[in-house]
Amino acid sequence: MRTKMNLRLFLGAVAMAWMAFAGPNACAQGTAFSYQGHLMNSGLPANGNYDLTFTIFPYSEYGFPAGPVLTNLNTPVTGGLFYTTLDFGSVFSGSNFWLEVGVRTNGNGNFTTLEPRQFITPVPYAIYAANASNAVTASSVPAGGIIGTIPMSNLSTNVVLLTASGTLPASILPTNPPSSGGITWQSPSATTVQAQSNMGYVLTNSQQVTITLPQYPNIGDIVEIAGAGLGGWVLAQNLGQTIGASFSALSLPGDASGAWYSIASSSDGTKLAAVNYGEFGGGGIWTSSDSGANWVQTSALGGAWYSIASSSDGMKLAAASQNIQSNDYSEPGGIWISSNAGTNWVQASALPGNSGYGSDWIIASSSDCTKLVLAVQQVGIWTSSNSGTNRVKTSAPTNVYWTSIASSWDGSKLAALINGGGIWTSSNTGANWVQDNAPSGDWTSIASSSNGMNLVAVNEDDLYGSEIWTSSNAGAIWAPTGSLPDGYDGEGLAIASSSDGTKLGLAIDGYYDSFGGIWTSTNSGTTWVQIPPPAADWVSTLTSSWWGCIASSSDGSRLAAGIGGGNGYASGGIWTILNGAVAHQSEAVSGSTMVGSNGFLEGNFGTVVELVYAGSGQFITLYQTGSISGH
Repeated sequence: MRTKMNLRLFLGAVAMAWMAFAGPNACAQGTAFSYQGHLMNSGLPANGNYDLTFTIFPYSEYGFPAGPVLTNLNTPVTGGLFYTTLDFGSVFSGSNFWLEVGVRTNGNGNFTTLEPRQFITPVPYAIYAANASNAVTASSVPAGGIIGTIPMSNLSTNVVLLTASGTLPASILPTNPPSSGGITWQSPSATTVQAQSNMGYVLTNSQQVTITLPQYPNIGDIVEIAGAGLGGWVLAQNLGQTIGASFSALSLPGDASGAWYSIASSSDGTKLAAVNYGEFGGGGIWTSSDSGANWVQTSALGGAWYSIASSSDGMKLAAASQNIQSNDYSEPGGIWISSNAGTNWVQASALPGNSGYGSDWIIASSSDCTKLVLAVQQVGIWTSSNSGTNRVKTSAPTNVYWTSIASSWDGSKLAALINGGGIWTSSNTGANWVQDNAPSGDWTSIASSSNGMNLVAVNEDDLYGSEIWTSSNAGAIWAPTGSLPDGYDGEGLAIASSSDGTKLGLAIDGYYDSFGGIWTSTNSGTTWVQIPPPAADWVSTLTSSWWGCIASSSDGSRLAAGIGGGNGYASGGIWTILNGAVAHQSEAVSGSTMVGSNGFLEGNFGTVVELVYAGSGQFITLYQTGSISGH
């Protein structure tokens, strides 16, 4: 968020001043320097402890970071003044840089980015002067910095002298000269390779090869990759680096792509399970054991999988399907159970009576996944106390459009939504149901705290002044809590909750709406913050995709959201959020990879890419062929 105002604190024009150095010395100086700032609160000098972030950019606006993001916690501010030490490493090379500062009260909420960025005056370049312009070491002196004649006696014995005819001795001429394009090719056999500037790599390994970009390239340096091995390749980045290319959607091991209708999470957020909707063929169930970094398709049959629930440890899963694809034909679905984190699946029960193809199946479970509740569109609600083997139809209304259902940890408290209707709850494991005081509307998604007391529901119809409604007494009383930004037109909402009901995650369908994306709240839905994209070129992917589902860890620090659920056939990937920032995202359609060491380029057999370093951490493709995905 770029603003001078947060919800409670006005941050006036912030004057940033660089501390003066005594000047470069003849000895090594290091890369750290002191920083002094002046912070105003409501027009008065701020006092107290604040958390600060510092990021350097090669431009006054926009662009990618040129170094690491530094976070200085618990910084004392007295009379508006604060002092701190910054160390961006060896990034100061004589180029212009601007400093971006973020601030928040100590440990409270999200950082507010102060504007404008501050131009870094020449004083910090004492670091550059000490490291590069003075003769600290011979290797650090640029050629242009040598003035006059150096006596022969002062030269190292390793210096190569020209022959009498002015040519290099034959003994030091290269035996493997570069190609006419200035690139020397090699074919490493290892699965981990450190790339060098102006080198090309023919990768023939049958296993995937990870090759890391040069850490300190010069502008104009070239790196080429040719995927000649069946294992494919990953081009890894260093801190502050990114790759600009034209990407294709690419399904490789570790990627999850499909029409994601539902996602479930273990309590710690490490084990995830998601269902891919594929009516009359396709579809399936995918799982991740590393918080969404890598996904594998399970042995579950293809079909119109609609929803999934997980035990708190992620080992037991329950999924519901309208139909499944078996022996080359489609047959009615049902409830399927896995007791080993999705490795094997067995059918617990078939379709309830009078339900069939096209009915929406929504499932929720207790924390041990033994007590299940199943809502079927136009049919009713069933409960099971033995993981779906036997089920009982409850007294909940029939012939209504059930859209979402939630359960407490012990399965005793249940809450369900009707699209075009209201909210219904049960306090006795579904034996009896009552309609709450919430108004009729287009209710789409509901989430519950672990004890079932704190509920949150979203309504696509904002006629009542809010899309977010909460209850703190198991649904006895509902009240509007928070509203999304003006301009939201009410399409496609999915919500998830922490175990205490205070931290919420919201996925908004961006197909119809300019406010699409992933939003979070740390105060039970009163206020919301949009998750920022990992890089500028990811804005469209994050805000315009058809987000269909979201899940949360018990502490709310980890979220997982899937694209493709809103439209039965729209497809996309699964993104994960850690502490308010994108931790992993699916491949982009075009643009740039994620900035830093978490971003990478990926290709398989037959793909070729040629990159040139353009400065400020950015590599750009000169040539590419085949399907290449960026992350």
